[in-house]
Amino acid sequence: MTAFRLLTEGLFVFAVIFIWLMLLYQFVLTVGGFFVWRKYRRYESPDDGDEGLPSVSVLVPARDEEKVVGDIIRSLSELRYPRDRLEILIINDGSRDRTAEIVRRAARADGRIRLVDVTASRAGRGKGGALNAGLREAAHDLIAVYDADNRPEPDSLRRLCRALEKDPRAAAVTGKFRAYNRGVNWLTRMINLETLAFQWIIQAGRWFFFRIAFLSGTNFVIRRDVLEAVGGWEESSLVEDAELTFRIYAAGWTVRLMPSSVTWEQEPEKLATWVRQRTRWARGNGIS
Repeated sequence: MTAFRLLTEGLFVFAVIFIWLMLLYQFVLTVGGFFVWRKYRRYESPDDGDEGLPSVSVLVPARDEEKVVGDIIRSLSELRYPRDRLEILIINDGSRDRTAEIVRRAARADGRIRLVDVTASRAGRGKGGALNAGLREAAHDLIAVYDADNRPEPDSLRRLCRALEKDPRAAAVTGKFRAYNRGVNWLTRMINLETLAFQWIIQAGRWFFFRIAFLSGTNFVIRRDVLEAVGGWEESSLVEDAELTFRIYAAGWTVRLMPSSVTWEQEPEKLATWVRQRTRWARGNGIS
């Protein structure tokens, strides 16, 4: 009985210490995130010149995205970026709706837009496979990625590219994402708060203290030669962004954070959809 009591009391003390250490860790990261926020406030008014901006291929994987693909095309078309240095590749990953039709119509009106069809035998295998298909068709040395439900702000891409050009050690630069449907219900409001906390505490805090940032899966730009050197996107992973980040660091490169680059995305509006999303993330993190 004495031994059991000692064991339970020891576990209780360990749990209390562990909880306080986690709270301290979060507090330290919060302080770092605050200093990052202070530093990047000056980027709210971006430079006006186009000199030195590199050519970029934007990849947008899309599978059955007829409800939102028109919005992402419109947002990308309105990016404040030189027209002759930008191509937009919408990757049709076996869509069974009007996604391809909408993209073709947009491509006829804007020469920067191109539809990339994933072959039927490889379609529907996930985001990593679609991005690899787009990479093979891309013309430029810098690759940007946006999800089909995104609405990037006009200066988001130029801020990412400026940051990458200034840091030769960085393989990629990732920005920030916000929920444009945050006011729909309590769930979207909570998700919006969660994403803000993650980006300004965990992501920004790690960047401030350790110079470590993780690709968020959207609103980032990466050097093509580095991407190809590490083998492109892993098609078997459910979280291809995190998996790619690990390989970038293992190869001796870094990922840089640029929180003044913002894209707005759609978050789950139903609890069942949110559960499926988080289950996929959890399974994917276990795989990678």
